[in-house]
Amino acid sequence: AQRLCPSLRLGFTRRATRTLVPGAANAMATENAVFVRGFDFGTTEDQIRSHCGSAGAITSVKFQGKGSAVVSYSSMAEANAACSSLPNTTIPGNSRYIEVKLDEGKRPTSKGKGKGK
Repeated sequence: AQRLCPSLRLGFTRRATRTLVPGAANAMATENAVFVRGFDFGTTEDQIRSHCGSAGAITSVKFQGKGSAVVSYSSMAEANAACSSLPNTTIPGNSRYIEVKLDEGKRPTSKGKGKGK
């Protein structure tokens, strides 16, 4: 929807802006979820479920490329427990430590196409 901008007398138009709803600033974030990264590329969903399940009941695991995943728990308390107990641990069979933080849903979707000036 476009409205005539009252401050401009030349007939320029201005597009209506969206109103942000408080508390909905990050609609992409998954409730009760943590972002896990740093595990070996060949790690399976079962390995992640087994290791991260020590913090609570896992409802889903969604891979976000190689070496990272979003792990959803049945409650926010379990997600917080994962954030406090799982960082800097190693999934059995892996050689790398994992990072665990609450999922914010703000991950880059692609690499930039610029020339790096």
